[in-house]
Amino acid sequence: HRDLHLSLRRQRQMCIRDSIRTAWTAEPATEDGYQLTGGSDPYYHKHVVDYVVENGEHLDRDPMLNYPYGANNNRPPLFDWSIAIIGLIVSPFFSSTEDSVWWAMQVLPAIYGALIVFPVYAIGRAQFGKEAGLIGAFLIGVNASHVSHSSLALADHDSYIILFGTTAFFFFMRSLTVSSDKKWVSDWTNFDHIKQGLSDLVKSEKLALGYAGLAGMTIAMIAMSWKGFPYIMAIIAIYLGFQMLINAFRRVDSLTTGMIGLVTLGLPVLLSYPYYQSMGFISTWWEAPAYILLGYIIMSLLMVTTRDLPFETNIFWLLELYLQNIFCGYERAQWPFSVLPLTFCSKLNVLSCVLLLRLPIGSRNCIH
Repeated sequence: HRDLHLSLRRQRQMCIRDSIRTAWTAEPATEDGYQLTGGSDPYYHKHVVDYVVENGEHLDRDPMLNYPYGANNNRPPLFDWSIAIIGLIVSPFFSSTEDSVWWAMQVLPAIYGALIVFPVYAIGRAQFGKEAGLIGAFLIGVNASHVSHSSLALADHDSYIILFGTTAFFFFMRSLTVSSDKKWVSDWTNFDHIKQGLSDLVKSEKLALGYAGLAGMTIAMIAMSWKGFPYIMAIIAIYLGFQMLINAFRRVDSLTTGMIGLVTLGLPVLLSYPYYQSMGFISTWWEAPAYILLGYIIMSLLMVTTRDLPFETNIFWLLELYLQNIFCGYERAQWPFSVLPLTFCSKLNVLSCVLLLRLPIGSRNCIH
């Protein structure tokens, strides 16, 4: 009975979220033909969706951009394609495909916004219990900032990004929760021990790596809809970096943590590469997450393989190297608060690596 009661409460909350996002905008959005709100972005999304529906392919080169010369459409396709596909699926229930596409254009962002209650509830339930999950779901559902970006007819990708970003964090948290801190590799100077330890980790941590894979796939879905996905990667990378520093201080093995991060951060970088390469966006948008991933890999290798060294021996250079790579990723994304040139970052990283290689990593004399 308790589970049924909680299920009914979630359903009521879902109805409340839908009503808040549609009740006050439904009439203005439809009384004088179909209208969109939120500025020019929703109308450009509608322009792209119409092209997809009419031609069955994405609008890569748009002659209306940078008119009269044209330019590449720099909006990744997945959000627009989700609307186009849903519009075509429900078209038999409308008088025309045009009406069904307009309906999907207006309604889907509100649905994406209402669906956020589920990952928020799942996070709250996993960490603090069912009641906390329900409270969290209710608060996000009536949050003014979130409602204002997920209302009916606001056909922008904000609600889509928030939904799948929250879902990605849920999968990532679950991967950490179900994983173990077992010491998988007894000796990092012995190749056979390394091979056996990695094999044992993959066999024993399938569930944790599976959750990490789901987190990575979800971030990849964001990468195919929003060029700002490096923000999400940076949050996860910075957290994992500090977590491994804490593990080093506590003399806890970080190999499992490192592998979870590698899967979570590696998948969106790899899966988004074909699109960003084909559109010519590598140097503009894709290098930032690639540098974040590279910095994380270097950090993980150093923290994991120097597990048995005293914490004070390498903390300074490890932190310095890690932060350099994070800020280099920001620089490549052309974020305004970064002032570090890439060449300067590269030189500092090479210097840091040289200094780290001079440490007695293979020595066991300093352990005691």
